[in-house]
Formats: sequence, C-alpha cells, structure tokens
Amino acid sequence: MGTRLTRWLIPLPAIALSFFSTTAQAEPVTGLNAVGYSVSAIPPTRSDDIYPVCHSETENNINRNFNGEPFGNCPNDNFMVHYTGFIEIPANNTIKFMVAADDGGTVKIGL
Repeated sequence: MGTRLTRWLIPLPAIALSFFSTTAQAEPVTGLNAVGYSVSAIPPTRSDDIYPVCHSETENNINRNFNGEPFGNCPNDNFMVHYTGFIEIPANNTIKFMVAADDGGTVKIGL
C-alpha cells in the first residue's frame, strides 16, 4: 500500500459518518413532572435538596386528592409534592387555581 492510500484510509470512516445525522429526536411528554418528598419538619423548608425523594411520576391530571390515594411510596402524612413543567391553557376569561392542604400549600405560576 502506498502512503497516499494509507492517508485516505485513516480519516475515511470519520468522513463517511459526517454525512449521516446522529441527532436524537425526543418525543414530547404530556403532563407535569411530579416529585414527592418525605418531610421531617413542619413547616417544611422550601427546598428540594434537604428531603429524600419518596416518589416521582408524570402527572397528566393535577386535580388530585391525596387523602386515601397515596403518592407512590410517600407517607400518608408529612410529605410534599412539587409539580414542574409547562402546560398549555386554552383561552378563557377566568382560570382558577386552588390548593387545599392541611399543613400549608403554595402555587407559583411563572418563572
């Protein structure tokens, strides 16, 4: 083999692969990311870093009652759930958000 041919054989696989797209396309996920934390202090500290995660799931319906409907492996009491993500709300004159909680609750909309 001559040196000219050897020079082309080494970079040839990289050149050939550069013509093919390797970008992965992710499918959109419907719902909000819900993460539950076991809380050890009341009132809880507003932090995702100090409490252990007891469950996580993608929630497609945030109209949820945790009384009698446990959230994964979270305890029946002294837990909190943080919902994050984006939802598309249809045009309407009035949108109501409500939280019912026995130890406190917060709704934050926006960044």
